[in-house]
Amino acid sequence: MIHRPQHHPITGLVSVTLAMVVAVGILMTTAPAHAYTVDGKLGIGYEQTLTSLGASRLGDNKPDIEPGGLTVRYYTGRLGFEAIVDARSLHLAGQPARWAGFLGLGLHIHLFRAPRVNLSVGVRACVGVHRGVDNVTTEAEKMRVGTSLEAPLRAMFFLSDHFAFSAAVGPVVAFNGKRGNPLTGQHDSIDLSLFRGAFSGGLGFVVFLR
Repeated sequence: MIHRPQHHPITGLVSVTLAMVVAVGILMTTAPAHAYTVDGKLGIGYEQTLTSLGASRLGDNKPDIEPGGLTVRYYTGRLGFEAIVDARSLHLAGQPARWAGFLGLGLHIHLFRAPRVNLSVGVRACVGVHRGVDNVTTEAEKMRVGTSLEAPLRAMFFLSDHFAFSAAVGPVVAFNGKRGNPLTGQHDSIDLSLFRGAFSGGLGFVVFLR
């Protein structure tokens, strides 16, 4: 009998991580001498917050809306301001509409700039709302509101003067009320992570319009 080698998922993850680190290293070593500046620039893109990572994995419930979406960023000097929004709804015949929304507001301070890479630290407040429908009575439920706070350490990798990828890691605190937090799916608890981040969250991109 021929025994075929089995590939462990952790080994695959390590390989992908090492490949990305090597790719970033090559990108940085081949970068031009000047550092990219975002002062006075307005950008639009996509951002996945740190709250979107891990909270639902700690319990059995899933969030009602993923904390991420369309992002708008504006930079002046060393300060960066951002807004992240998302909304969704579901309409079934003979029932009230189910809907959920997300808003994130953040402030970032640039720590330093290097060729192709900017590093910043910031604070972000996230708010999620959700209105569901009772499965038995098919009546609309009361709206639920949930919040979280983040302190992302974010790196921006520039591919040109007008396009950049971003990745972040940092602490997250989510406040889950008795009726549940739409951002995490958890109830009557506090979700605390000291260094939350992964290749499946805290990611984004931005296109600078000017």
